Amino acid sequence: MQLSTVLAGAFVILFSPLASAISATWTGLGDGVSWSDAANWSGGVLPPAGIDVTISVPASDPTILFAAAAGFVQMNSLTTSEDLTIAGGTLRWPQLLRHRKIPMLTGGTIVGATFNPSKSNRINSKR
Repeated sequence: MQLSTVLAGAFVILFSPLASAISATWTGLGDGVSWSDAANWSGGVLPPAGIDVTISVPASDPTILFAAAAGFVQMNSLTTSEDLTIAGGTLRWPQLLRHRKIPMLTGGTIVGATFNPSKSNRINSKR
């Protein structure tokens, strides 16, 4: 294999949109509360599967709404200091959760976790 072919392949991998998309940060520049509003995310794009997600907006302290419009979401990790209400859609619970507040489940589906309504709607990871 020629060196130019190897270098060209490495260039495509390193500079493809998926290679650089390792994390997503909440900006709140959309409606400020809806997970499914792409304008609320860095780059104006919803977080793709397998990504590390960070939500921290201390100035406005929003309650993030994960509703049916979010569809199916799978992330590697979620770091947030904001309230999170899961009201619809399907959330594949992340392997790593850093959350200072207890997420509220009012609807939707959680995959990879259990829901305990006797403990203030606490969600416990199965991992």
